Amino acid sequence: MAAQPRQAADLTVGMARDGIVGRGVLLDTPRLRGVPWLEPGEFVTGDELAAAETAHHLRVGRGDPPTSSTPASSRASVR
Repeated sequence: MAAQPRQAADLTVGMARDGIVGRGVLLDTPRLRGVPWLEPGEFVTGDELAAAETAHHLRVGRGDPPTSSTPASSRASVR
């Protein structure tokens, strides 16, 4: 589903131009998959985020900017 013109204007990164404040939440989705990293172009599904919450014994709440672990430096050192 494509965003309507008004939605596209409302949901831009410009909203965060003054910064983002919140409890940062790191979800280690590569570990959940049993791999050391995610390859470029791979994505994380909503089901995986929910499973990561359960595995990490936490709940991502409103205002929590979730971050997924993608250790590119580990990948680069192996190759």
